[in-house]
Amino acid sequence: MQEEQLVQVNTNAKIENLKTFGFKEAGAHGGNSSSLKVFLTQIYGGNLIDEKVLLKRTPEQKEGINNEISLMENNISVRINKIESIKNSDIAKFEKKVNEYEGKLEKYIEGGITDKNMGGTIEIFNRNKFIVSSFFLIMLSIFIFFFYVAVVYKALFINPQDILNDIQNGNWGISLLPHWYEIVEALTTNLMVIFAPLIFFGFGYAIHVLIEIESRIKYFYIILVVAVTFALDYLLADQIHIRVNQALEIIDSPPGDFKDIIIVLIMGFVVYIIWSIIFHHWMDELNKLNIPNRLRKLIESNRKEIEKCNKEIHLLQEEIKSSDLKIIDLQKLLNETLIPISVIINSLTEFSQGWIRFVHGTDNPQLLNECEVVYSTFMKSKGLENFKYENGAI
Repeated sequence: MQEEQLVQVNTNAKIENLKTFGFKEAGAHGGNSSSLKVFLTQIYGGNLIDEKVLLKRTPEQKEGINNEISLMENNISVRINKIESIKNSDIAKFEKKVNEYEGKLEKYIEGGITDKNMGGTIEIFNRNKFIVSSFFLIMLSIFIFFFYVAVVYKALFINPQDILNDIQNGNWGISLLPHWYEIVEALTTNLMVIFAPLIFFGFGYAIHVLIEIESRIKYFYIILVVAVTFALDYLLADQIHIRVNQALEIIDSPPGDFKDIIIVLIMGFVVYIIWSIIFHHWMDELNKLNIPNRLRKLIESNRKEIEKCNKEIHLLQEEIKSSDLKIIDLQKLLNETLIPISVIINSLTEFSQGWIRFVHGTDNPQLLNECEVVYSTFMKSKGLENFKYENGAI
């Protein structure tokens, strides 16, 4: 529910029956429109209030206001404690890390410390891990290269008649480990197939790059890359299956089993995923050799955390400021120095009704029109233009 606007009033405001008072004052001023504007300004300024709308607050209403003030004060206290906690705990911790990393970086650049002295600060390069991961990465890279050379050649370049000849000679097949003659045939027939495995290596590298991104959206892109890779594998398998069936149709033989082909390509896809994981680990281990760059990244990361903490403190301070202003308003409301805008509108309505009733009695259309214009212009200037009157009735 939107809070109603509160308006400051004069504690010595004049209290009148404004409908009657408006009629009398209109008579005293001859219904003059300029005089009407003066009275409207006094009412809006809280110096003239209708007796029916300025009500004293009951003890229950005052208790409700006091409870609301107490609740806001408690919220302010909680926010102040949270600010102190962020400053003394989180920010202090991150600043300590920044100073530590900056000190290590300066000493490392000056040659005061070596990689071995970084063990307590950052994880250092592990030669054994790097050698083992390099071995598996090289072996799997060779396998993926030859596997996709053979698969892409059979899916895109070999024709059904050649497939039929190979089948009849017992040389056709698609396996997890392609025969060497298949690799040679692919490379001698169309050397461009050597670029096919690079697509999958590129996808693996893309996964490594995406993992390094700090944003959570990286997981969406990683899943997307893996899905695209699997889709390419499936399309290659489907294309091989189509070509084999075309070859079998030549001799009126029944279609081949797609399951054998897709199983082999799924196994190839699994090897690609394992290669991507090992490649990411291998790159991470290699990056450990760049100590200055890693220290700078850690410094930047902790500075970003400090910036986040400062933003949170700023938001809490703004909330405290807003609550303080609301408490001041509630205290004024409690002391009846603030009243809702609806009370002002009711007072404007009552006074204007009395004034217009007198002007109607003068049978002066021009004066009536002037008063209507003054009233509507005044209400519009105060953002109250929806409160209008028609035919002398507000």
